[in-house]
Amino acid sequence: MGNRHWKRLTRLEQTDPVYGAAFSPDGQLVALAVAGSEDKSLRIYRRDNGQLVRTIDLGTAVPLDVVWHAQGNRLYAPCSDKIVRIYDAQTAVTSAAWRDTPTGCTVWH
Repeated sequence: MGNRHWKRLTRLEQTDPVYGAAFSPDGQLVALAVAGSEDKSLRIYRRDNGQLVRTIDLGTAVPLDVVWHAQGNRLYAPCSDKIVRIYDAQTAVTSAAWRDTPTGCTVWH
């Protein structure tokens, strides 16, 4: 992807701390791993106009990063509780989770 998507990213009104950000494979969406005092979530925005498309609530788990699957249909979120959660990007439903996983920076191929 490189920096070409960052240059065209519309400013997002985001006040909570962001621990990770990733563009969808087609570059049209950006997912943020957000961890504020009241809100721990993944948020998906349209890159061109900054519109919030979807919020995925993580409960009490603090997301440390977010990564798109190469097909753009799933999001991977390593969390502070050592669980990597896998979400359907369209429905926000958890499709799987890996437990007791060292988490931090994540790369998915």
